[in-house]
Amino acid sequence: MFRWRGVESYEPSERPNVVFGYVSMFGNKRYEKSRQKFLQNPENVLRLTREKTLSDVLENYQQLSNFPEGSFGREFCEFMSSEEVDYAKFLSNYQKNQPSGLVEETPLAGLMKEHHRWEKDVHDIIHVVFGYSRSRFGEGATIATHYFQGGAAGMIVLFLFGTVRVIYKRPSSLFTMIRVWIDIYWRQRGVDLRSYPFEDNLEKPLEEMRLALGVRPPTKSINTCERHTTWSKEVVKTL
Repeated sequence: MFRWRGVESYEPSERPNVVFGYVSMFGNKRYEKSRQKFLQNPENVLRLTREKTLSDVLENYQQLSNFPEGSFGREFCEFMSSEEVDYAKFLSNYQKNQPSGLVEETPLAGLMKEHHRWEKDVHDIIHVVFGYSRSRFGEGATIATHYFQGGAAGMIVLFLFGTVRVIYKRPSSLFTMIRVWIDIYWRQRGVDLRSYPFEDNLEKPLEEMRLALGVRPPTKSINTCERHTTWSKEVVKTL
């Protein structure tokens, strides 16, 4: 866990690799169960076997800059660009941590590989759809949401570790952190990100997409943590 203490010292494009390294420490059983459920839906399989998948579209997110203002595609592009994330490096680093045992020669292995690329996209989609920044809190909220949405067990361990760290350094933040945990859970409850065809709705207004998915507006505790938590400091005294 010593590496996590210095995660803020990494470049933004390096942090996901550090995070996913921790995730892999706690195994992939939950991830594999989520993958199996996803692949049981024929519509999901068709989405992964398209000539141009969602992962292909999002990998070249700069091309989404011409989409209408306020659309999911435009908001995704602006989010990725404004945070100066090296997406290609992000993808490469993430794939280093993908589950072992995939034999590329088999059709099933190819499908699983595409699913893994798609699962990586879930992280960025959560950031945009739920409006979580890349601050320390924003990343934590995204990881927690990813877990609740069927992600690997290590994700919730990371968020727990981060929460305890904040409370240890700022005991007065205890009740805010409890509230924010509950709020993050309820915001994503009933939201089915994996079944939503984002690739067919790139021009759809983000606010309409949130309504269609059932994403609730951020709560007071979430806004408080977003305002006062960055990679250079912990939750400030106002919490």
